[in-house]
Amino acid sequence: MSIKDPVDYYSKKVFVGGYGPVTKVATVLESQARKAIVYLLATQGPLTLKEISEKLKLSPSTVHDHLRKLKEAEVIKEAEEYPKKFKVEVYYRLNVPFLLFSELKGLEHAMKNLIEEFSMFIEKAKNNIANYIKDFNLRCLTYKDQYLYERVVLVLLSQLSILVFSKFINEPLSYILIDDLEEFKSKAST
Repeated sequence: MSIKDPVDYYSKKVFVGGYGPVTKVATVLESQARKAIVYLLATQGPLTLKEISEKLKLSPSTVHDHLRKLKEAEVIKEAEEYPKKFKVEVYYRLNVPFLLFSELKGLEHAMKNLIEEFSMFIEKAKNNIANYIKDFNLRCLTYKDQYLYERVVLVLLSQLSILVFSKFINEPLSYILIDDLEEFKSKAST
């Protein structure tokens, strides 16, 4: 498959998610070129500056600048575990959790029971919150609007989830989702 503009093509396949305040990861990945680099490292890495430069059709100096910014934001790091062919060669790999779309279906299937258990837990928490707030005179509930009441329950549930989650993670968390389905399907058909 020949790609006319690899930076544009690959950058559209990278999605950043996270928890907590806007992270360095989200900020540094506002660049299409850096998203394209992340895509390549997730699907084909570890890679060298030269390999990235060739695949993206960008000059080595441009790629070097993007790699420096990604490294400063701790999105990538040198892949010390990767065997070098030459002493001066540096391979880069991702340093942020990432999932490929092609992996999600299998992960969903493997975690089906956990998903059902978690869904039941959330439903129980939602019902408990609904029962709990009936005793409070929340101003927004004086309108006796069922839709608004249900929205209040969901807002409180989401806030409760964030508070519980923050007990386990004391720092912002970033992750990356990579849409590799097109490439995955073409590899599977060959």
